[in-house]
Amino acid sequence: MWLTVTQLATAQNLVTNGDFEQSFKNPCRFISDSKVNISDYLVDWRSPTKGTSDPWYTSDTITDYCTQNLKGIGYLAHSGTRCAGIYTAAIVNGVLHLGDEPNYREYLQTKLRKPLQKGQLYTVEVYCRRHPYAGTITNNLGFYFSVGSTNATMNSWLPLPVKPQINIEQTIDSFKEWVKIGGCFVADDKYDYLTIGNFFDDKHTLFQTGSLPNRGDYPYYLLDDVVVKETPVDKLPKPRFLGVDSTLCPQQTLTIRLPDVPEVTYKWQDGSDALNYQITRSGSYSVVAQLDQCVVKDTLNVVVEKSFRLPADTTLCNSERLLIRPTGSDSRAVWSDGSRDSTLTVSETGVYWLRVPTGHCNLADSVKVEFVGCNPFIPNVFTPNGDGKNDFFVIDPDNEKQIDWHITILNRWGGRVYEANPYRNNWNGGNLPAGVYYYLLDNRQYNRRVKGWVTIYR
Repeated sequence: MWLTVTQLATAQNLVTNGDFEQSFKNPCRFISDSKVNISDYLVDWRSPTKGTSDPWYTSDTITDYCTQNLKGIGYLAHSGTRCAGIYTAAIVNGVLHLGDEPNYREYLQTKLRKPLQKGQLYTVEVYCRRHPYAGTITNNLGFYFSVGSTNATMNSWLPLPVKPQINIEQTIDSFKEWVKIGGCFVADDKYDYLTIGNFFDDKHTLFQTGSLPNRGDYPYYLLDDVVVKETPVDKLPKPRFLGVDSTLCPQQTLTIRLPDVPEVTYKWQDGSDALNYQITRSGSYSVVAQLDQCVVKDTLNVVVEKSFRLPADTTLCNSERLLIRPTGSDSRAVWSDGSRDSTLTVSETGVYWLRVPTGHCNLADSVKVEFVGCNPFIPNVFTPNGDGKNDFFVIDPDNEKQIDWHITILNRWGGRVYEANPYRNNWNGGNLPAGVYYYLLDNRQYNRRVKGWVTIYR
């Protein structure tokens, strides 16, 4: 069922005098005598029970005595000058007071222009407004269709012992404006009568205090513009129109394209009415398709696989260890060595990868790790005499990869006599005299500093 504020439908109405404008005479006060029926005032409407439903009208002549003048309560009919009113119970806020009648109900009943067609979808709607002096509100305003009138309880004010095809389960509290309520159903018989009211007893009716202060009267509602009309079922989307639940890969977008059908409106869970709706995050997505008072709802669950990344390729010294920690975690993840731990510690040169077997996405990343010697062999003497042997100060790496060093050579008084960055093993002492010199090797990439001394022999 659905509760919303909309405009009056213009399709063919199967309810005669649905706006209550056709009348025999104007009432003055509430009908209180069960021998008087609303059919004495309104054309094609009647009360099928002992309950006394009431006609209302608008008149420029306002008297304190005539309670049924809408201007006396500051209201206007939803359309025209007339409407009808019913009590949905005789209890104030769920409490039965002395003299009240338990399970008291009032109904409005009319014969349709023509019987409903079996198997046809129908929309039913009515505009409703709470009387301003009714301090109690209820749910269970229902619509019951029958073959023939329901006269079995004509001498009783109790609820009609039938189940309405449409029932409003929300409480109705609106007094500032008219709201349209209703629903839709598929006729399973050639129904030719409509009855409106509360078909549930007090035990199964929800009573609440209305939003107007200082009101303590029974729940009473005004009704206007009753509509029953055929609804083209082929315009509504079929069940499960959103498709099956989906799994997306990271950065993937799922676009739901709803059919653009005249008179069908859509409302997503976030309030969007988009026909093309894009999904990029995990969650439950639902949309309501509505045609008149007919509502079809579908929900789609979407899971977006979590992405992850491994650190950038790196080079370390042989004596170090690297802890590889991915950004993001997944219990399904498998490392290149077959382990499923959240991290991987490596100490050898190689390519290491992490994969998540999803069946949907290729979730994998790898990192290249290289270990190099950071403790080179450094000679403590060289002989730059031009014989082609040991003429240069050569720093030998301890593996095939030569790392770059920043070198500074100092004399014994601390003066800088040579500097190179990077050093290419090409210092032959220059014109320096033989003697002891001091060196400082620095590599910021590997956070290494080495210092020592070397002797030049000429």
